[in-house]
Amino acid sequence: MKDIGQYGQYLSWLDTQHATMCELVQRWAEVNSWSRNLPGLAKMLSGLETELQVLGGSSERIDLPPQDLPEPDGTMISQQLGQALRIRKRQWARLRVFLGCHLDTVYPPDHPFQQTLRADDNTIRGPGVADAKGGLVVMLKALEAFERCPWAQNLGWEILVNPDEEIGSPGSAHLL
Repeated sequence: MKDIGQYGQYLSWLDTQHATMCELVQRWAEVNSWSRNLPGLAKMLSGLETELQVLGGSSERIDLPPQDLPEPDGTMISQQLGQALRIRKRQWARLRVFLGCHLDTVYPPDHPFQQTLRADDNTIRGPGVADAKGGLVVMLKALEAFERCPWAQNLGWEILVNPDEEIGSPGSAHLL
């Protein structure tokens, strides 16, 4: 890594996380978290919540109201949605940032695209690898790096992860 001054020691830590990040993306991508797969969403949420604990802050699961969703034949059914997750740290800080992401994917459990493939050391293919399970891993590790630096005490942050983005966020829009 080239010299990046006073921030280098904090950012260079990220270089040591490559294998951990790839393993985590692969593990999460193999959890089917289709927007309507409540057991898969719950499993993904639990795994995410466990990993995010390293950041500290207060964690809250939020139940979403059932929504009328269309079936493939066009009929509407009322369906329960997964839970959203909110984590806040340093809410008292004058300067705060919001980080939003989702944990659902577009592939139902019976779709053939369910497993990941490691093409090489830097390439993983699978459901949700780029959108958004890979993004969740990047967010986690970026915040871990940030929390290691002395300036972290000056910034508050909030993470909100919703389970229904792929279907238009009908139950979590009010949270966003």
